[in-house]
Amino acid sequence: EGQPADRTERKNFPWWKAKEWSLHIANRMFSRYGNPKQTKPEYKEFAKTFKDQVSCVFLQSYMQLLGNLSGVGYLPDRIVN
Repeated sequence: EGQPADRTERKNFPWWKAKEWSLHIANRMFSRYGNPKQTKPEYKEFAKTFKDQVSCVFLQSYMQLLGNLSGVGYLPDRIVN
């Protein structure tokens, strides 16, 4: 609703740009803090808290977005990659 009908124009729609960047940031946090054993010693406590309290919520949202692809949903290429 309110999005351009053309799929090539949708990827430049501000709503999708914001979602794209938020997912890039979430992916970066997963790669840095998702496994407390692989983080720097000064970030271990944050990584443990991130893993216990935040990572499941991020993962559920991400999987819900990817689940839309099986139907008629739309996701820009940069989100899928």
